[in-house]
Amino acid sequence: MKFKGLLKNTVIIILFGIIFSKLAGYIYRLILSNLGPNDYGTFVLALSITLFLFIISKLGLDAGLQRYISFFDKTKRFGSIKKLVCYSYVIVIVSSVLTSLILFLLSPYLAVLFGNSDLLIALKILSPTIPFAALSYLTLSSLKALYLAKKAVLSQYIIERISLILITLIFVSISFTLKSALFAYTIASLVTLIVSFLFLYPPLRKIFSKSKNVGKLRNHQIIDMKEILNYSVPLMFAGVTYLIIRFIDVILIGFFLNAEQVGYYDVAVLGALTLFIIPEAILYLFTPKLSAAIASKDREKSAHLIKSSMKSIMMINSLLGIILIVGSSLLISLFLGNSFISASLPMSILAVGVLFRTYFMPYTSALSAMKNTKTVFKIDLISAIINIILNVILIQKFGLIGASIATSISYFSLGLLTNYYYKKMKI
Repeated sequence: MKFKGLLKNTVIIILFGIIFSKLAGYIYRLILSNLGPNDYGTFVLALSITLFLFIISKLGLDAGLQRYISFFDKTKRFGSIKKLVCYSYVIVIVSSVLTSLILFLLSPYLAVLFGNSDLLIALKILSPTIPFAALSYLTLSSLKALYLAKKAVLSQYIIERISLILITLIFVSISFTLKSALFAYTIASLVTLIVSFLFLYPPLRKIFSKSKNVGKLRNHQIIDMKEILNYSVPLMFAGVTYLIIRFIDVILIGFFLNAEQVGYYDVAVLGALTLFIIPEAILYLFTPKLSAAIASKDREKSAHLIKSSMKSIMMINSLLGIILIVGSSLLISLFLGNSFISASLPMSILAVGVLFRTYFMPYTSALSAMKNTKTVFKIDLISAIINIILNVILIQKFGLIGASIATSISYFSLGLLTNYYYKKMKI
């Protein structure tokens, strides 16, 4: 009974953290929108490029740490944990610093490529966030693996967001410019790394001290970094595929159009993506239960969980979706004023695709629970390719409307493909 109460308390904290992080993220973007469409667009474009390189630089080792630390901890292989953590940090420090340096050196060429002189300084200021963020993710994954989810949530979802907003407000109160917003973001990334490491240090020190008592590693305890990288690197590609779906339209708008159009479009994207908040919160509770039901081969319970979660998502999100689709111009005028009103029609178009995608998110969780991660990656990859091709064609012809149509179609493909592969599994 005590364990159930503790579990319930942890879940509530995690859900609060996720919802708080999403809402704080929108507040942060609302603050940045006061920079104006052009500077705001440059910020978003620079951040999108940086995020792509960040995902690559960590090589998926955050996921590898979370899986293998948990496994080694259960089997009391404390020496293996020490080796794994040390090797992973060294690899990611080297890869992320090199990636950061490459971005810094290539920033002049990227600025010319995108025809945006402000992008030069933006990329240089954001380049240090690559190692900061990569190491933060390793630290947060280690916390989760050691069953310190509350500390991970506090660091990643709450402290990170609060520090980002507060540091930004301090900087912009002195001088509300693109540079001040960029420096604030970089400093907030460093704060997140420091806080997460302070949370991880005490439990890690205990494990390291235990490893000394064990002595030399036995043969069955020697870790195979090749095996861990074989597990982690495919997840890195999955992360890149997701970022293509999320950011390729933004980057291509910056390439074919200009930073001002990026600013308008990002407002439209952020508005449409609010439709993911409720499904993500529901699925956070639903997925562990579904995994347990599938593991016990309880087909009836599995089907019931999927059906009930889909019903909840459809009921709540359909109402929210109609509000976004019909009232996009009113919502933008209310929160951002008329300067971003050009984002209203793209927001409505994107909301249609995102809404359709959310209906099938329980099927994605079901495929993952059945260890069909390759199928999930295949679905994401196909949708990402569709997204790239359509965006290249439609942005040049129809601008922001074309980008929103292309991305909305890719979300439809995600939903339809997920439905197709799930039905093939016949749960």
